[in-house]
Amino acid sequence: MDELQKARKEIDQVDKQMTDLFIKRFEAVKKVLEYKLDNHLPIKDEGREAEIMARNLARISDEDLQPYFQDYFAYLMDVSKRYQKDLLNSK
Repeated sequence: MDELQKARKEIDQVDKQMTDLFIKRFEAVKKVLEYKLDNHLPIKDEGREAEIMARNLARISDEDLQPYFQDYFAYLMDVSKRYQKDLLNSK
């Protein structure tokens, strides 16, 4: 197996883990929505989002990767909010 194949195999393994974690995350997102609905809270919480972003961005020690992670994580939070809105609209 050449280096390209090894790298692709590693990416495939990481992608599977990320897929499993995506499902787990969105199961939790659904529970968050249920709590917010029960307690009359808005979907968007900018303070919480900033806190989550800062905490997770601090875990990225490679400064070159930080702006890419920030984009990725911001998109993930946007998709999470969209999922909550879609769930809300389907009720």
